[in-house]
Amino acid sequence: MKAEVEVYRGIEFVRLSALSREQAKAIRESSFGKRVIKILHGSEILPDCLPWTSYLEWYDLNFLTESHSDSGTAHQPEALKASIH
Repeated sequence: MKAEVEVYRGIEFVRLSALSREQAKAIRESSFGKRVIKILHGSEILPDCLPWTSYLEWYDLNFLTESHSDSGTAHQPEALKASIH
């Protein structure tokens, strides 16, 4: 399921702690993990923010369906397949 965007002072992001454990782990273990930023929200530091555009890019790469001529099934990354079964 796609996460909902959070906005603070014009910065659009998603918190990894708000995602499923599988999604958060997959992001952290991918090259997108290097894009995680910290945002100072009032006096609190949010240490697990992924810019919204990066999340959308990661989501599209991992969850958009591709039609397979032989099976007609959706494409799922191997890491997520293993965690589902």
